Amino acid sequence: INRVIPHLGNVVIKNFVEIGNNSAIDRAVLGSTLLNENVKIDNLVHIAHGVVIGKNSLIIANGMIGGSTVIGENVWVAPSASILNKISLENDSIIGMGAVVIRPVKKGEVVAGNPAKILNKGHL
Repeated sequence: INRVIPHLGNVVIKNFVEIGNNSAIDRAVLGSTLLNENVKIDNLVHIAHGVVIGKNSLIIANGMIGGSTVIGENVWVAPSASILNKISLENDSIIGMGAVVIRPVKKGEVVAGNPAKILNKGHL
């Protein structure tokens, strides 16, 4: 039995987006994978299907963003961080190096570790 779900959506890349070498951006199953204005994607990053990344956010080397994740504006995802499917990272949050994010991250929180834990609430 063929259980492959066709991805019929697309990828939308807004103005001033930068994408590093050997990064993968999957198109959505339905709808769009969306990189908003001024998003910076470093080398070796995987962005799964249906992800939305807000303005001015940075995804650093070797990051993995799971399907249908929503990343707010001005979010910084450090090297080798992994974000579980369908997680939300609210505006101005910071994800520490190597973090494994399995729960939503609220506005301005700093999280790190495996599983990621809050280090600082509302850093800005």
